[in-house]
Amino acid sequence: MTTTVEARTAAIEAARQAAIASGSARQELITYKGKDVLLPVVSIPLELTLYSPTSHRIRAQILSAPEETQKLFQKEPWGERAQAFLEEQLRATEGYTRIKGALEADGQRYPGVVSHTGILVNANTRAAALRELGKQYIDVVVLPTDAMDKEFRAIEASLQMEEDVKQGYSNVNTLLFVRDLLQDYSKEEIGLLTWRELRAKGDRGRKEAATRVDQELSILQIIESVRARSNPPIPWTFFEGMRQSLLEIAGGYQKTAKTNAVKAARIRDARIVGMLAGLGYSKLREVDETLVASYLGDAFAESPVVGVVASRESSPDLTEPDGLDLFDDSEHVEQAASDRSTSVPFEELVTLLATTVDAPTVEISSVDGTTQTINRQQLLGGIATAYATAIETKSLDDAQGDEILAPTKLLKEATKRIDAARSSYDNVRNRQDFDTEAWKQAYEALDRAIQDLNDVFPFTGSA
Repeated sequence: MTTTVEARTAAIEAARQAAIASGSARQELITYKGKDVLLPVVSIPLELTLYSPTSHRIRAQILSAPEETQKLFQKEPWGERAQAFLEEQLRATEGYTRIKGALEADGQRYPGVVSHTGILVNANTRAAALRELGKQYIDVVVLPTDAMDKEFRAIEASLQMEEDVKQGYSNVNTLLFVRDLLQDYSKEEIGLLTWRELRAKGDRGRKEAATRVDQELSILQIIESVRARSNPPIPWTFFEGMRQSLLEIAGGYQKTAKTNAVKAARIRDARIVGMLAGLGYSKLREVDETLVASYLGDAFAESPVVGVVASRESSPDLTEPDGLDLFDDSEHVEQAASDRSTSVPFEELVTLLATTVDAPTVEISSVDGTTQTINRQQLLGGIATAYATAIETKSLDDAQGDEILAPTKLLKEATKRIDAARSSYDNVRNRQDFDTEAWKQAYEALDRAIQDLNDVFPFTGSA
């Protein structure tokens, strides 16, 4: 990897010319500048190739690297240290082992794509695998000398799903790729480049392509909003595996914001808090205006872990980073005054959780201005429990709509919760930090409720 640009370029061109002169070189069809062209497949030494620091296979990993590594890429992206980092990240991708196994068993079936200077536009992962397998050469097609970043991005997009063994880009890397393609292409063009199956659908496919890109951008805006509230910013890789939850948040915001942006912002932040606390996407669907306004505040207040959070007044955060249309609530500032929340400060919780993703403990401010330190995992558990309690309570209230079934259903649910409380009490009763007095008060309240129930339906051991 220490070969000069001039020497590398000359060696690649010599190999290309030799392949053409031999008359036996196979050709590969690629789309270049909007046209299908046949280019010869050339076998070149792996040592002449360079991993691309802009590869969207590992874009999120690169952007999430430590600051020192980021500076390294700005200064010496083709140096040995930067290239070694890229190789390490490529070998850590989910599909790397399968691709390496396929190359070992069957050889390289499809050529990669390189610039005339040896930058791998496509097949970065295959090059890493071939090196680990001890191979000396890689089959590639060499792009014309006028190929620039725009062409590199277009080719990468059109070939990203055509690996030896299919290895689609991760969710976050796809989002970042779509964002970068906006520099050169329309939404419709990006959609058709990225999802090739849409090309055969004509006008319907072009419309669907633009819609898909809009959806990806709405998810990206949620991530960018959360990252903008964290310091240091949450790594992009943190959001891998959260696609469905992000879809729920983005889709819900867009739908509600059409009629009430302040309400939409409050629900959005409540769902983000739930996502950061580990709630699955199916639970996030339950987080609506009713749950936020009438249930979550009480659920937080009842929790010994997050109760202090619910005692503070807050209003929806109406300030978002420039350019994020999905979060543009500025024209609804007047409405915020009359729609102020006095339950849970979700926007503050988003910032707290986003800023402390790697911290073992967090500090929570109390209503009197003092702070308390709490284990972060305990905080997440308390938040998740509060959400689950609020969702369950709302479900029980909804069930009361059926007057005939409601009494029995509610009593059964109460029995389950009492059994759970007893089991939980057995686990912590001897701990010094257990609040025995709070337990006694809760038990007395339960006893009064049972006595009241006995007045209506005296228990005699049989109905």
